[in-house]
Parts: sequence; C-alpha cells; structure tokens
Amino acid sequence: MLHFTHLFHYIKQLFLTNTAQKLFWVILFISAGSSIGIGGLSYWYAYQNMRQLELEKLEGIRREKEHLLGSYLQKLEEDLTLSAINPFCIEMAKGLNQGFLEIDTVLSEKQQQQDKEDLIGFMNEMVWSRIEDEKVLLSVKDFPTLGKSAGVHLQATYMARNPFGLFEKEMLDVSPSDTLLYDQWHRKCHAYFRKYKEDKQYHDILLVNPKGDIIYSVNKQIDFGTNLLAGPFKDSHLADLFLRAQTAYENQEDQTVFMKDVQFYTGNYGIPLMLAAIPIVHEQQGYGVLIFSLDEMPLNRLMLGKETKETEEATYDAYLVGKDEMFRSSPSLFQESLEEYVHEVMDEASSVELYHQVKKYNTAVLAHKLEGVARKHLKERKQQAIQGKNYLGEEVLSVYTPLEWKGNEWGIIIERPLSVIQEKMSQLAWSIAAGVIVVVLLVAYISIFLISPLKRSLMKVKEVLHQLFIGEIPEYLPHEQTGDIGQIKDTINSLVKQQQEYIQHLHGMFSDDIGAMEKSPRLTGGLGKVLYDLKEKIHKTKEREKEQQWMIEGKDYFSTLLRRQDWNVSTLLNTFLPELLQYVGIEQGAIYMADETGLELVSCYASQRKKYLNKRFAWDESLVGRSYQEEEVICIDHLPEEYGNVLLGGRPIKYHSLLLLPLKINTQVLGVVELLSVRQVKAFEIELLQRVLEIFTAALSNLYQTERINHMLEQQQLLNEELRVREEELVQSTEEMQVTQLTLSEQRSAMEKKIMLLEKEVIALKAKHEISEL
Repeated sequence: MLHFTHLFHYIKQLFLTNTAQKLFWVILFISAGSSIGIGGLSYWYAYQNMRQLELEKLEGIRREKEHLLGSYLQKLEEDLTLSAINPFCIEMAKGLNQGFLEIDTVLSEKQQQQDKEDLIGFMNEMVWSRIEDEKVLLSVKDFPTLGKSAGVHLQATYMARNPFGLFEKEMLDVSPSDTLLYDQWHRKCHAYFRKYKEDKQYHDILLVNPKGDIIYSVNKQIDFGTNLLAGPFKDSHLADLFLRAQTAYENQEDQTVFMKDVQFYTGNYGIPLMLAAIPIVHEQQGYGVLIFSLDEMPLNRLMLGKETKETEEATYDAYLVGKDEMFRSSPSLFQESLEEYVHEVMDEASSVELYHQVKKYNTAVLAHKLEGVARKHLKERKQQAIQGKNYLGEEVLSVYTPLEWKGNEWGIIIERPLSVIQEKMSQLAWSIAAGVIVVVLLVAYISIFLISPLKRSLMKVKEVLHQLFIGEIPEYLPHEQTGDIGQIKDTINSLVKQQQEYIQHLHGMFSDDIGAMEKSPRLTGGLGKVLYDLKEKIHKTKEREKEQQWMIEGKDYFSTLLRRQDWNVSTLLNTFLPELLQYVGIEQGAIYMADETGLELVSCYASQRKKYLNKRFAWDESLVGRSYQEEEVICIDHLPEEYGNVLLGGRPIKYHSLLLLPLKINTQVLGVVELLSVRQVKAFEIELLQRVLEIFTAALSNLYQTERINHMLEQQQLLNEELRVREEELVQSTEEMQVTQLTLSEQRSAMEKKIMLLEKEVIALKAKHEISEL
C-alpha cells in the first residue's frame, strides 16, 4: 500500500509543476501507455493464435498415430489368421507335436539323466539368478526333475547344450544329434519362423499343443518345453491366453484372434510382453494354439517414430497408456536418457524401487502410475484436448483419444510442452518491448524539441494566461502575444489530435470487429435353403470385405494426398475432384462453395476433362441449395431426361443417379459437392465419399484459414507502413513550426528596435521644443 501512496504523490507533484513540464509528462504518459497497451494486445493475440495452431498440429499427430496403431494391430491379426491357416504352419504343428510325444518313448534312462544334469547346470549358472518371483523360481528349479522328460530334453538340447549366448539361442537351427523326429521337424521350420519373426518385428513365436505343452519357441527361453496347465508358468497371462483360445476351439466357436494386455512375464526374465493367440484348426481338428508375443519396441516406433509429417521438430511426446494408468510404450524422455527419466520421475514418485525396476528391465512400461492430464484423460475416456501438468509435472498441451482392441482398453496421448510456445513468445515479447521503448524515446525527444521554445513563450504571457484562467479579460492583449499563443495552442491541439488518431488507428488494427438382398423363393426349407443361405452369407461377407478394403485404401490414399504441404485453395479444388471421381468411378462432379449471397461453382469435372462453367445458386434454389440448408446427403436415382447424357464408348448414356453431399466441418457447412453417375451409387461408396469429404473439408478449411491469416499479415504490414508515413509527417510539421517561430521572433526584435528609435526621436523633439520656447 505504501508503494501506491508514493506513486500517487509523485504523479501529483508532476501535475503541480509548470505548464510546459506538465504537457511533456502528459504526452510521455499517453505515448507510453498506448504503446504498452497495443504491444500487450498484440502479444495476447499472437499467443492465442500460436496455441490454437499447436493444438491443431497435435490433433493431426493424434489422428496419424491412431491410424498407424490401428493398422499395426489389424496387420497383427491378419498375420496370426493367415499363419493359422497356412498349410506349412499346420503341417509343422502336426509334425512338432508328433515329435514331442515321441520323445518320451525313445529316450533311454541314461539320456534322460544326462538331460537333467545338463539342464540343472545350465539353470544354476545362467537362469536362476535372473528370476525374482520366489514361487516361480521354486517351480523352475523343480522342472528338471519333475517336468515331462520330453520338455526337459528340449530345454537341455536347445538351451543347455546350445553353444549360443543366453539371448541368442534362436540361432541354433539343427540339434547336435538331429536323430529324433522332433529334431527333423525343427530343422525344417525354425529358419522360416525365425526370419518371419525378424521381418514382422515380433518378440517371439510360440506353438502350444492342445495339452498345454510349449512344443516350439523361436527364442528358446525358460518357458520352452514347459506345460502351461501344470508347469512353472501356469499362473501367467500366457497360460490364461492359451486357455481362452483352446476353450474357444473346444466350444466350436469361430476361429478368431485373442489377446492379453501387457504384463511382466517371468518366462522371458520379467520383460513386459503383449500376447496375441489363435487356435490352429484344420478340417475341424485342433492342433494347438499359435501365439505371437510383442515387446514395447514396435509400439515405441509407432508412437515416436519419424513417420509423422505434422511437425519439423521432435518437441512432442506420444505414448500409449492402459486403463490401469500405466505406460504401454516408453515416453520420449526415457528413450533419450534413462538416467534423466528416472531422476525426473523419482522426484515425483519418490520411489527407489522404480529406479531398480526401470534399470533392470530397461523400460518405462508398467513402471508407475501416471499423474496429471493423463489421469484426467483416462478417467473421462473421451477424445479431447486440454492443458495441464504431465507425468513429469511440466505444463503441457495434451490431446487424447480412447482405443479398444480385443477387449483391451488403451489410450493415445500426444503432448507438447508449453515451454515451446513460451520460448517463441519470449522472442516476440522482447521485440514488442524494444518497439515500445523506441516509440517512447521518439515521443520524448519530439516533446522536448517542441516544448522548449513553447516554454519560453509561455513565460512571457504567464500573467495574461493567469488572468484568463481566473476569468478576467486583460486590459490589452498584444497582437503578437495573441498570435503566438494561438499558434502554440493550434500546434498542441494538432499533436494531441494526431496522437489520438494514432492510438485509435492502432486499436482498430487489433480489435475483434472483425438392399439388404431378399432371399430367393426357389430354395425353401431343408438342406437346399441352408446351402443357399450359407452361399449368400459367404458371398456377402466377401463382397463386404472387398468394399471395406476399397474404402480403407481410398481413405488412406486421399489422406496421404491431402496431407501434402504445397496445396493452396485453387490447386486443391482443381486436383481433388478429378481424383475423387476417378477413384469412385463417377462420370461428372462439381463443387459449390458458399459465399455471402449463395453458392458458387468453383470446380467442375466431367468425362475425363475439366469443365469451365460460371454457375451460381441462391440459398433456396435447386437441390444444391436444399442440401446446403438441410446439411444432409441427397441421393436421387432414375433421373429425368433433362439431366443429359454422357458419351461412354462412343455412344451417349443417360445419367441415372444424382448425389449431393454437404462439405461440413463441425457445425459449419462450407459448400456442396454435386455428383452425376450413369449407374446407381452404392451405399458403401456414399460412405467413403462422406469420409473423404470430411478430410477434404478439414484440409480446405485449414487452407482458407491460412490464406485469411496471410491476408491479415499483409494488412498489418500496410498499416505499419502507414504509421511510418505519419511519423515522417509529424517530424516535418515540427520543423515547419520551428521555422515559423524563428520568423516571429525576428519580427518582434525588429519592432522593438523601431520603438526604441521612435522614443529617442520623441526625446530629441521635446528637447528642441523646450529650447525653442526659451
């Protein structure tokens, strides 16, 4: 409170000084206040625009990551499905299972004892120290003596007697003995499965027979050869997944892919793994379950890979989270520096156990629960963009989208630190501050230059001004004084007026004025009807798959096309329409964009050539205006003759269908797309058109916004140039006033000299007169 009292007293003393000083401080305060206000307004406007731009970039990255992850999971499902019906894989499953069952019958007691000794020695030296779960460790230690002799033999042969390192056992293709049936089948398939795993970037591929024995593994880890129903890993998520897949086969359910979310798996030395499985069935006979295991590396590449084109710099963090509020992929800080990540997270979580866990498994997956905006996202589970603190306590902009696959609930989070925006804004703030200082100094210099001569004039007429102030009229008012005061008053009024116009002009610059197919009656009842229904179902399924694939490829194609960075509105309109018509197979199309008076034709294409037409519709005119106003898709078949024909194959063909689709983004309709086809447009084609036009509308809206921003920047440059011209005019007016005042001063000095000469002449005349009287 004391500081405000001193400030008020200081301002009061300023306004109690003489008029010249008072005028100087008033002009200085007005210029400084207006400059600071305009600079602050500019800073706020730039910050809001930059924040919105960053959110749009993050939203683009989110959409791309969602597409990449969805494609990856779909490819995983396709790989499992195709592998399960691959004749080679089915044959390998049969042969490996036969070979596994034969081992118990052909091994001698001596060989079995040798297997146990070799395996115990290998486990004691390489494995037991790596297992932290006491229960699992005891079960693993008992396996060489209590496990099936076939499983013990496999571990002894392909792990204990394998010359490669602990994590390189997969490099052994052929058993040293290569005498058993199992060894022969292993030699046939192992190189194929190892290459398949490396090409697809999976962690491991396992084959489990119907009894729960892991009869094959590419990596040959400690779960190889064990039984998932009674062995050391019977309580693992791998065993649970096997039971789900095997039970589905036994219950004669459809052959489908099952999945388990990421969990720590002791059978792979504690590495967190995600599992996907499918039963192997051939001619209604089950041969076991095929399981793919995945570590975090593919997800890390999807979330933080260089595929994205939405940003030129890696200043965003993208990661996958589960409903348990834990990572499913490691964040960027972890991948850049493990030590820094552990240090930052320990500051938040204060957990020494976290440090040891992260250091041991070299992953942030399932390491700790997330805080801040991530928890809020997972609690609300809706697609949104918010601002808050991330898991490191940093203020970030965060976008989120929920994701569900095979019963597993995940979420994709994309974050960008606010410090990125603040760094850019700090540069702008320094520029604005420098501009404010320059303006204030310039105004101060001009004020001093103008007020110095004015002060001298005001001192001479001080008494007259005082009389005027108290309401009295002086007895006489010299003409020169009146002229000087009038000119000073006019000059001050001109300066104030110019300053007011300057402020109003700049305020104006930154203000906001601104059918389902029917069944055929020819097959009714009995087996004929069942076969017909099955045939129709298979046919419809294949057709739907083709339609879905066509739609996916179309959406991907146009998404890639519209992500190009070199578009402008004109080229986008002229390029997009021919591409769309060619892909869907429609003969003619037109794009109408809304303006202030109606809908104007901006692009038209027909019969493999561009049309140049000048056509407009009012809001309530034609079907185009109706589609725009109702914001709905209009589809009309069996068109009348007046819609004309199109030449196809050298002969005219009548148009059959008319399709009108609004270009809608959020609640705003930008225009209407009109399509004419000689055939009936199918429902799935209309669905693709709607999806592609959503992407096109978003891209077109962004281009319109970009051009509007560029136009505003050009207008701002013009206003800045006008301001510079006004400043030059102000300096010129100041120089002219100085010349005028100098001229008046010289005239006054001449008049005073004349008066003195006249006084001397009067005195001389009086003296002569007195002498003459005498």
